[in-house]
Amino acid sequence: RYEFIRDRLGYRLNCLATSSVGAESGNLVYDIRFTNTGFATVVNPVEGYLVLIDGNDQVVKEFEVDTDPRTWQPYAPGDSSFTVLEHVMSGSVPAGVSGTYRVGIWMPDGAAELANNRYDNRFDVKWGLNGQLSHWRDAENKYCVNVIGEVTF
Repeated sequence: RYEFIRDRLGYRLNCLATSSVGAESGNLVYDIRFTNTGFATVVNPVEGYLVLIDGNDQVVKEFEVDTDPRTWQPYAPGDSSFTVLEHVMSGSVPAGVSGTYRVGIWMPDGAAELANNRYDNRFDVKWGLNGQLSHWRDAENKYCVNVIGEVTF
């Protein structure tokens, strides 16, 4: 019982195997599906970005995603069966680059008191490592990115 509670304190974002990223006519096309198996949501205002990481381990593009992680409830309010909700971020953005890139989700803390720390990966939201993604950090400790795939434009 202790482990069950310990592993679910706060939020626990998990990328699902049905997630995909791809290139189509010069656009980054994404369909990211995930669950929150924690007991809570993200509390602070957090910005969400898709980022492209090149072969030299540099973030070359940041694309803001219109989402509010504070709404990523683990269960529907009032659901007595506690069915885990599936959340989705999907869309398409012009990439403006060519080559092969890793694609990831970067979620810096957007709280006003941390605004000066936007590029400090200690405050970035990290998703659960469940075989669908990996964490990537740059050499300057500016980013902690949840890498979900690779794409070639």
